Amino acid sequence: MQTIGVTNYVYDPFNRSETHNRSIANSLANSKTDSVTIHNVFNVIEETKNIDKLLLQAHNALKNKGKLFISVYPKDGTGVGAETMQGKSYQRNEKIGQYLERVRKIFPNAKLYNGMITATKELSNSKLKMLEENGFVIGEFENITKLIQSKGYDGIVYLNEGEYKHKSIYKKAVAMMANRATGVIDPSQEL
Repeated sequence: MQTIGVTNYVYDPFNRSETHNRSIANSLANSKTDSVTIHNVFNVIEETKNIDKLLLQAHNALKNKGKLFISVYPKDGTGVGAETMQGKSYQRNEKIGQYLERVRKIFPNAKLYNGMITATKELSNSKLKMLEENGFVIGEFENITKLIQSKGYDGIVYLNEGEYKHKSIYKKAVAMMANRATGVIDPSQEL
């Protein structure tokens, strides 16, 4: 791929170190890549909300007009998920078409083509509104800080629990900082 000018970055939480994955996420966050390929990944993710997070990370990493390519291994294609490898892994058993509507929530122009889902990132006011309507907040750290402040918090994480007026917010703020690289706040983990 390098001989034709392509640099391939691999993010894999199961087969790469946390340091490696953090480095990749940081280097590609906020519209720095021309394409994202998600190959045989959706089919091994048990929790649907994690598929949504992966799609949001892909959207965040892509430049405007960047391309998304998704393929899956459907195994038996029944759509009935099951543990595999004596419980060490999971298989959704879903065909590629079963993911199309989910992908369209983030990439409205997604389509099936040659056994893959393909899409192009297109930023527009209507796209941003659609994401907001689906409960997602996307943006730079400053926008995330404004969200925290709109919830009534001052945006400061105090190290001394005794002086921090919202004890439970500390853990959530730390988690939010960890998600800073993707520029995405998962609405199920809002402050």
